[in-house]
Amino acid sequence: MAAQTLKDTQAAKAVRESKAAQAAKDAQALKDAEAAKAAKEAQALKEAKAAREAQALKDARAARESKAAQAAKEAQALKDAQAAKAAQAAKDAKEAREAKAREAQAAKDSAREKASKAAVADSSAKAKSGGERYWVQVAGGANKADLNKAWTQLKAGPAGSVLKGGGR
Repeated sequence: MAAQTLKDTQAAKAVRESKAAQAAKDAQALKDAEAAKAAKEAQALKEAKAAREAQALKDARAARESKAAQAAKEAQALKDAQAAKAAQAAKDAKEAREAKAREAQAAKDSAREKASKAAVADSSAKAKSGGERYWVQVAGGANKADLNKAWTQLKAGPAGSVLKGGGR
């Protein structure tokens, strides 16, 4: 019996050790699983943080690009406004020059017309008042009959194309 008891005790001890070893293995496996789970969660948190930071950088870059595009658009609008203003100023200056030229031409025409009217009035006043007359001797004959003959000779001469009209 004692041998049997020893055997039973050793068997019980072996079972207890086996159970203790199994419990230690299970505890280690549980510990390893928890560590793996913690590592996975840490990795997931790290990746999520990296994704948030990348998105923040992307958003900041998009905001900068948007601001730059808006600034470029505003600069172009300002440039276009300045060009339009300059073009309008050039157009206004041209119209002013043309108006001034028209006024000057109208003044010249008016002065010319006044001078012409004055000359006509002066010549008609002279003609009425017996104004200046110039006499030129055309014929060398002694009577009226020689006058037609002299006129015909003048028209046939070198100045004939200038002398238009008829004799008496």
